[in-house]
Amino acid sequence: KSTMRRELFQTFGKYIEQGFLTVIEAYPEYYPELNNIKVTFDDSAERIAWRSKQNSDNSFLMCYCKDFSHYYIHLEDDVKSSPSFFSKLRDYITETKTDWPRLNVAVKGCVAKVYHSHDLENMASYFYLMYDEMPIDWLMDRWIAFKYPVRYEKEPFLASLFQHAGVQSSLSEKGPNYNLEPFFD
Repeated sequence: KSTMRRELFQTFGKYIEQGFLTVIEAYPEYYPELNNIKVTFDDSAERIAWRSKQNSDNSFLMCYCKDFSHYYIHLEDDVKSSPSFFSKLRDYITETKTDWPRLNVAVKGCVAKVYHSHDLENMASYFYLMYDEMPIDWLMDRWIAFKYPVRYEKEPFLASLFQHAGVQSSLSEKGPNYNLEPFFD
């Protein structure tokens, strides 16, 4: 931890001190037992543990961020943004007259989604409860469908403002070049 802390401050110290970047760590007690979870979708034990931890990580992060702002952008950790993502997103939110439960701002999975912060605590509880049931992108879709069934069918897609940049998943069985797509900005 001390090595990681030192590296983070060497690289991002200015941003941490200015409050633009916050580094958090989930308490180990927060995590459910990941050793003996049920098998679903004929996934390997490694994949089930990986996605279950990912669901728990996302739940913790949403709980932590719930009071920071009016909106929450859920990004995977290896994305690139389009040069105009901020202005396009801001303009869309400002100019849109209809209420939306979620904005899709990337083509695949849960690479980039925008939610209202007032939904985060409820969403986090759902993800934590369902941590070992299915992947996070499926849980996100199901939560929206349960919580906002009418508006879910008309969910807006706001161009792909983020691109998945990773070439190697933290799950070894996914392999290289597993999820690349172009910007549609």
